[in-house]
Amino acid sequence: MKNFLKDNWFKLVIAFIVLLIGTSFFSYYVTISRKEKAAFQQQNDFDLQKKCSTVANAYFKNSDYTENQIATYTNHYNKKLNKCFISIISSNIVPENGAKLTYKSLIDASEGKLYAKVHEFLPKDSLISQTIVCELLDTTCSSPIEYNFFIKSYMEE
Repeated sequence: MKNFLKDNWFKLVIAFIVLLIGTSFFSYYVTISRKEKAAFQQQNDFDLQKKCSTVANAYFKNSDYTENQIATYTNHYNKKLNKCFISIISSNIVPENGAKLTYKSLIDASEGKLYAKVHEFLPKDSLISQTIVCELLDTTCSSPIEYNFFIKSYMEE
């Protein structure tokens, strides 16, 4: 063994250096690949959010809101579900009694599918609203709190 090391020490040092350089290049390549992949994914996510915003805006503009309603929306592209959601809140005052009606809905902006809705009635001069309708997919719910908790997973993923 001593003779082998003595006769081949130069070759072993060269082999070690080549191995070290090769490992360094591989590590560098993997790091660059990860950075490029992350940058591509970030750009792709941005493009999907932008497309979702455009689709949601068109959906909102095509909705039938009357001139006495106040309506607003937020949108979100859910990567996990690969869907664009729009959350719409609209309110109007009933002229006869001054009560306030509020409608909230979560919709797939591309397909138009309703995922959840809640309708609330707030009598004039009252601080406590009454839930008229509350639906989450195919089930009923009892309060706007349940509705808000339900839509959170669609609007934040």
